[in-house]
Amino acid sequence: MADVKHFGIISNGERQYYNKDYHRSVIKDLEGKEFVETIKLKPKRVSLDAFGYYYGGVIGSALKNEMFGGWTKDDVDDFFSDMYLSYHKPVSMTIGGYTENVYLRKVTSKGAGFTSKQMSEYTERVIIWLGTHGITVMTPEQYYSQN
Repeated sequence: MADVKHFGIISNGERQYYNKDYHRSVIKDLEGKEFVETIKLKPKRVSLDAFGYYYGGVIGSALKNEMFGGWTKDDVDDFFSDMYLSYHKPVSMTIGGYTENVYLRKVTSKGAGFTSKQMSEYTERVIIWLGTHGITVMTPEQYYSQN
């Protein structure tokens, strides 16, 4: 059985699962088997405001600079994602009896698994990079007061 995640809340010292039927089904499947249980805080997902500030305020500020002239929001986002969210995964490849080590470039998605803390750190790194290249970015408060 693959790892199973259950989400819920602790109320009056008891676990309350959001999907009770699924939880009961998994428990039934584990009948008579040993298991390990780990409970951790659910990571906070990235808010729509955070994505709005990143794309509208941060990327929008970059697009106003001639350095990114002719670029789209996606181009600028790809540029920074490649810079700050990519890593190389080593793999071996055997062709005709010869083994060669190669590296696959992977980019972490800003999608479902990205936490608000990760988004905040990523956005801060992009703002710092832009600042070191003479591009000023509005604070979130300034951005939202104008929009």
